[in-house]
Amino acid sequence: MSRISRLAQATSIMVALVLGAVPILTSSALSKDLMCIGSRIGLVCLDEAGFRLHDKKSGPLVREHVGASTATCGNRIYFGNGDMVLAFDGAGFEKILTIPQSLSVSPFGISIMEISCRKDGPLWVSWQEGITRWDGAKASHWLARDIQAKRGIIGIYAVAAGPNGSTWIGTGDGATYFFSDGAWKRFADDNGRMVVDADGSLWMAQSTGLKVFRGGSWSRIAHGLPARNAIRDMTQDKAGDLWMDTRTTVLRYAGGKWDEVALPVPANINSLYSDGAGALYVTSDTGMGRFSGGTWEWRNTANSTLPGNELFNMAVLGKAPALPPAVAMTTGTLSGRLLWHDRAPIADAEIQVCLSISLSTDGVESPCDGKQQKAAAVTNAEGRFVFENVSAGEYSMAVKPDRRGDRWFVAGYQEIVATAGKANDAGDVTLHRAKWDTRHGRPPKATPPR
Repeated sequence: MSRISRLAQATSIMVALVLGAVPILTSSALSKDLMCIGSRIGLVCLDEAGFRLHDKKSGPLVREHVGASTATCGNRIYFGNGDMVLAFDGAGFEKILTIPQSLSVSPFGISIMEISCRKDGPLWVSWQEGITRWDGAKASHWLARDIQAKRGIIGIYAVAAGPNGSTWIGTGDGATYFFSDGAWKRFADDNGRMVVDADGSLWMAQSTGLKVFRGGSWSRIAHGLPARNAIRDMTQDKAGDLWMDTRTTVLRYAGGKWDEVALPVPANINSLYSDGAGALYVTSDTGMGRFSGGTWEWRNTANSTLPGNELFNMAVLGKAPALPPAVAMTTGTLSGRLLWHDRAPIADAEIQVCLSISLSTDGVESPCDGKQQKAAAVTNAEGRFVFENVSAGEYSMAVKPDRRGDRWFVAGYQEIVATAGKANDAGDVTLHRAKWDTRHGRPPKATPPR
């Protein structure tokens, strides 16, 4: 499935501390080597000068969220923003097409999910309920319910452009469909993330390995690694090596052999890119990394000018740039107030914030244990708390209402934008007493701050 922001679906309190205004990229500041990355706050681009952000304030975006719809086609980077597809060549933006809102029955409107293309073929653009083909002059649209054998099960969760204008898609009925010669047909009874190699063979990720369609038949390749390695995403580099992720680790299939690469920090992987020359790039919910020569470099808002930690798909023009050197960034404070739903203050409660918190970790151990950018505070008699020396970033919050108790839980959802180096107010975090009681080993229910 195309990766939408997990934070947007979460029930964890989010605190986004961002850097000051990031200058718009100008043609005079650009080099020919450029990487652009979808994010929750816009299109983040990296060149030899460092990170730059294109958002609603500085660019043509209609929404801040760019998401997973970033791809390189020819000499331009294409990305989706709301119902629009835009192109960026390193010097300027161009609006390519808009998906008609009349095609959607969703109350949220159309949101582009994924873009796929080959150098000599059309642009394939998936959205929640359908797929669009853009040949450079005309757009053709198909609804998922009209393609699928099981009508009414909408959704397109994977797209892989093939040769001669063809494409494969994975749909909501669990099958794979193939477009060629102007028509769709059912191709396989299952689906997964897909790539098409230079020879036109289709590779599909499976929970325990790969399967490949070549020469008119399927063959399966099991990775033989521990069961925890369920493959979620896949990409292929210029050398033909296949790179996959299992959310927290990286797998490579090359020359008939499997390798596993562990991340250097706790993170949930969102996207992979290999330059085919020995360097692997990873984006995640806690920043991005580069793996080369057996060594990781990791950048986030605490050690670079990266404007946000939650990053999605990468697209590259020329060569993938090196990551800028790590530097210490200015920190700030984060304060707020912890209350019961009846507005009574929760005194002497222990609170922690961190990156990449798990929503299923309520219990004896803090959900922030082992996480990046962890900070701790204790509420006073009025329920107020202050975190000192907090780096810029998107934080989740864990709460233990009774410091003498042994139960932690994840607080409710909120996003607060603040500036590093200043005093930032998280507002009121409200918890429901209801029938929960930490003395009996059950955490109280959390609701979003007001």
